[in-house]
Amino acid sequence: MGLDGVELLIAVEEKFGISITDEEAQRLITVGQLYNLIVSKLPTSDTCGSMIVFNRLRRGFQAVGISRGEISPETLLAPLLPLGRRRRLWTHLSSVSQLKLPGLRRPLWVKGMLIVVAILLTLSVLFLGPGLSASIAAALLSTIVLAIASRPAALQLPDGCTTVADLAQVLVTSFSFLSAPRPGREEVWSLLVDMVVRIGGVPAAQVTPHARFVDDLGLDA
Repeated sequence: MGLDGVELLIAVEEKFGISITDEEAQRLITVGQLYNLIVSKLPTSDTCGSMIVFNRLRRGFQAVGISRGEISPETLLAPLLPLGRRRRLWTHLSSVSQLKLPGLRRPLWVKGMLIVVAILLTLSVLFLGPGLSASIAAALLSTIVLAIASRPAALQLPDGCTTVADLAQVLVTSFSFLSAPRPGREEVWSLLVDMVVRIGGVPAAQVTPHARFVDDLGLDA
């Protein structure tokens, strides 16, 4: 499929919360074949949210130059997000996917340094005599300043986020509204026809199960 076909597949994936592989897309000739593929892949209410989030993440990765075929649920996140560009890519991915990603983590040595500095500052201020409350306040202020200063060192992926699927699963707990009831067959067909009409610019009457995307509907090959 060409640009129109790719746009249709993306719309289908996002609308129904499914994932269509490149191999499956290459075998799609008629609208009916796409319809049957959608019906066979319709997720349960438990998995719908995860798949919608995954599709949003994949769209975000595509926006930073990673091809659609390179991104699957099992794809490791680290190679997609090189350390030298991880912070910038993470921010861009969040913006494009319209998902609030969990924050990148600081290395353990940075966390340890912050704790040690906070303790030393508390003790030093306390020994100077301003009092316990002043010591605690000074330590907290210093720790906050150090935390902000060490923010560029926060480059580790969030806990439990090794693959794209891991990240999607973490996110879906915060976006439970993405889950939706499984649509019926008539609703699937109606929604598919609307998408073909909108993206292909063809009359609804031409969109039949036997209509071929290229020869009958003129979608780019």
